[in-house]
Formats: sequence, structure tokens, C-alpha cells
Amino acid sequence: IDVAFIAAKVAAIKNEKARMIVGGASLVYNVAQIARFRSMIVELSQICNYIVSKAQIIGSYTIEEYNLEYTAHLFPHRVNGEGHYVSLIKKDEAASSDENSGKDGYVSAVKLKKSKLPEEVEEFFSHISDGCSTFDKNRIEISSDKVFLIPKDAPNTKGLRTMRTGVYLGEIKKKRFEPSQSLPMLLTAEDFDNVIRLKPDSTAVYKYLRGETLEIEDIREDIYFPDTLDDDAKDSIISKLIDKAGWIMITVLDFPLGFAKNIRGTLKNKYLPGWRMTS
Repeated sequence: IDVAFIAAKVAAIKNEKARMIVGGASLVYNVAQIARFRSMIVELSQICNYIVSKAQIIGSYTIEEYNLEYTAHLFPHRVNGEGHYVSLIKKDEAASSDENSGKDGYVSAVKLKKSKLPEEVEEFFSHISDGCSTFDKNRIEISSDKVFLIPKDAPNTKGLRTMRTGVYLGEIKKKRFEPSQSLPMLLTAEDFDNVIRLKPDSTAVYKYLRGETLEIEDIREDIYFPDTLDDDAKDSIISKLIDKAGWIMITVLDFPLGFAKNIRGTLKNKYLPGWRMTS
């Protein structure tokens, strides 16, 4: 096998590509279509040595640090097909700190665009508990009126075209905030201050999942209440729900389904249209 030929193949995974792999992750390398070199035999260790040195998988570490068990060289005169070499190389957990420093690599932390949140966004997020473990108000970013929650360990994607960075929380429309379907999926019933808990076997659950408008008075038998509450206490809760206009989270017990907009006891369904049941 011509080492120059291997070098051309290896070029695609050297330096930049190798830096994209986090510690403990694996890289599958293969060279195909080498039938024209079938008469030439190269020791497997020589090939691995060359691949490892070019890929710079763990910086200054040597070939002896690798387990070469998961490699194979399929010679075309021994298999039914063209020649092929494949290896599974795992990056060391203790990879050099320089490589993972994030100075110019894939694993650098994203830099949040710090800006004051609009009043309508702040007002909506004020209904989310400060103790919510899945929602950090300090990691909110707004891009073209769309609001995102950026994960703590999000990589820096500057220069890359991404469909979506982080969790899409909603959109600012004409001085109001419209929450997305993914926002309630981050929460539990305890994380939002205006919630209707439905019984798992209730017809109201299916009506909501079909996108139907609900009347609070009509679904009172489908609402879950602790057994310790008497009828007067339940009536008081229903009355407060009807009177409290605005966004309300619909859950099955403590598990979120989505949001609805409460207007004098009428719940305008905001369940994502693409998720709605059709039967």
C-alpha cells in the first residue's frame, strides 16, 4: 500500500476532525477501494501508527497507549470484495487539557449574548419557579424574536449553520410572548404557578390532545384533587382558576402536556398542532 495514498485518506481526520471528539468518544476510520494495492502487504501496526500520528487523537501520547484489538485489514485476495481497512479508535478520557481547552476547538463553551429580557418575556418567566432545575433564566438568549434556553455545556457553534441552538422556548409577537410546546416539556406541575392537573383516565386529556377548546366548569370532574380536599375547597380552587386569566399549564397529574390560554374559564388550546391526535 502506498503510504502517500493512506496520507490522503487520513487528511480528513487529522487535527480539526480529531479535536471534535470528546474524551471517551470513538472514531471509526476506514480506507476502502484499495484493490489496486492487493499485491502489497503492510504490517497492521505500521498503518495504525500512521493513522494515529496524523489524527493526533490524544496529542503527545504514543501508539503504545492504544488498544489495537479493534482493527481489521480485509485483503481483496482473501475476501469476496475489494480491499478494506477499518479501525475503531477511542479517544483517551485523559486527553491533553490543551486540546479540550476550547481556545479554538469544537468543545469551547458558547458565549451567550447578554441582553435585558423584554418585559413580556420577564412577565411570563416570573410564573416559573426559581427552584426549577431544568430552567435557568441566566441562560436565555433571544435571536430574531425567538427565545432560547442555552444548555450549560453547549458548544460554540460560531461559523456553523445550525437549525436550532438550545431549547426553543417561544416567540415574541407584537409585545406578547407565545410559549412553545417544548417549554412545558421542561417543567413539572410544581414548576408553574397556574396549573390544571387532569386525571390520567379522563376524557379531558383526550380532548386537550385533540386540540379542542375546554371549559373549566365542564371538566371539573376530570380535574385531579387530593383526597383530603372537601367539596368547598374544590369549588374555591375552580373559582380561582376561572378568574385567573392568562397562561395555564395542563398536566396529567404532575406530567406536562402543554399550555392553554384562559379567558374567563374558557381554555384556548395551545397544544402543538403537529402533535395533536387525529382519532
